[in-house]
Amino acid sequence: MIQTTKELRISGLIGHATSANKKSPSVGETEIGIGQTSAWRICALTPRTAEAVYFEVVSPTGTPIVQGSRGLIQFVTHYQHSSGAMRLRVTTIARNFAEAGALSIPASFDQEAAAVLMARIAVFKAEIDDSPDVLRWLDRMLIRLMQKFADYRKVGCAISSWTGSLTNLAGGSHELQASG
Repeated sequence: MIQTTKELRISGLIGHATSANKKSPSVGETEIGIGQTSAWRICALTPRTAEAVYFEVVSPTGTPIVQGSRGLIQFVTHYQHSSGAMRLRVTTIARNFAEAGALSIPASFDQEAAAVLMARIAVFKAEIDDSPDVLRWLDRMLIRLMQKFADYRKVGCAISSWTGSLTNLAGGSHELQASG
């Protein structure tokens, strides 16, 4: 089960899981993967298990989010240990909110993780949608990324430069789109 502060909402999970159909205030309107729930059932958790959980930032009741405040995400895991004993593990993480365009965003951006998460969404979409729709979605995402983080000058077609922490993500997104 996942719990969040009021500024964060759960969009969904992509991985080997099924929905536990648990509604909570933490569930968001945007659905990515297996959504509309705050809990999932996973048959086995090992050190190699990789689940992708997606969140959205929301502004509760129209009030702006205070910059520098923190959003909290809590992962609550009930599981049966190999000894047969039932266990509970709770992991809480905090993330600072930053204003759009803040220098701290590209400086702390993990482009490898972002590329993996985008690829997981693309594969999930390809399994349920037509391939041209997935390619169009990838194109739109790459364009949005370019609009926010690329240094583009109208003199030519070329992008002058990418923010340093985004060069591999942009190239990887293009390769993923081209291989479709």
